[in-house]
Amino acid sequence: MPIPTGPRASSALRTAVTLMAFVLPATAGPTPAPDFPLPQTQDLNGETVGEKGERIAGAVCTLTATRHGDLPEEGLSVTTGENGQFHFPGLVPGTYNLYCAAVGHVPVAKSAIEVAQGRTPFIQVVLPIESVVRENVEVRGQVEATSQQAAAPPATVSARQLQTLPLVQQKFKAALPLVPGVVRTPDGKINIKGIGESQGVLLVDSAETVDPVTGAFAIDVPIDAVESVNVYKTAYRAEFGRFSGGLTSVETKPPAGQFH
Repeated sequence: MPIPTGPRASSALRTAVTLMAFVLPATAGPTPAPDFPLPQTQDLNGETVGEKGERIAGAVCTLTATRHGDLPEEGLSVTTGENGQFHFPGLVPGTYNLYCAAVGHVPVAKSAIEVAQGRTPFIQVVLPIESVVRENVEVRGQVEATSQQAAAPPATVSARQLQTLPLVQQKFKAALPLVPGVVRTPDGKINIKGIGESQGVLLVDSAETVDPVTGAFAIDVPIDAVESVNVYKTAYRAEFGRFSGGLTSVETKPPAGQFH
């Protein structure tokens, strides 16, 4: 192939040089990134001791940075070992604050701790013993008197009332429905404040006279022999027992003392 000469040769040479400028970088591979020096880091060491120099294990020390971005906002926390020492590695040079606390000791804060290149600072934190305040509190009061209230009094029907009442049967049970709170059911049973007579007690001269099987009132005393009838409508009285309903107490008339 003949080599061009003259003006056409100069133009072809310039074109070849331009193509080589684009082709050679593409075939030479990636350009290596420039080497930037990494920032040097330092460690912060220390220990927690008591007022007498004894080492305190289990203390929690938290390190925070004064410059934003050097440490997380909440800081870094470590717990001292059995020798009471703590260690914060990989810190960038700057100013830091340290806060240490332990059970039974007063927390201590140290501020403006300088961490610089070429030296590893060692911080000793003295935690004073927390003082225990003991107080004796004496409370005096006056005991209020116990309120003593008597139970509701019984409803009493006297012998004179029994004689004047218009009763169909001359028996004391016929007068019971006349007492407030006492009704007679259709089957003839006595009901005291909603509780049947089988759950109540009938006392005749302090003797219990109820059917041991049904609990019904077993004796119907004639009104001529009755001195008084007392109806206790409050259950669970202290002086009586073995019932949960009403209590009917019948007192009979004493003998006249004359024989006919």
